[in-house]
Amino acid sequence: MKITIDTERGIFIVPNTFFTEIEKQNKYLKEAGVDKEKFNTAEKVITEAVNEAMKRPILTVKQAKEWNAKLENQVAKSTVIED
Repeated sequence: MKITIDTERGIFIVPNTFFTEIEKQNKYLKEAGVDKEKFNTAEKVITEAVNEAMKRPILTVKQAKEWNAKLENQVAKSTVIED
């Protein structure tokens, strides 16, 4: 899921499905008997994503596309197809 940070306005812009996805995740957690304190919130999801992203270099859109292509290529090479 992609989130945009608008630094001029100081806001996060999320996809229309963002909150629905969090609700689905929490539904699965509830069904699995996980404590409510471990449920996801928008703030928790964004904070974790930002913290994880800050461990990596900041990329331009072009660099990000190249990086994603490399990752997809690595996954494709490591995928084993069995009959």
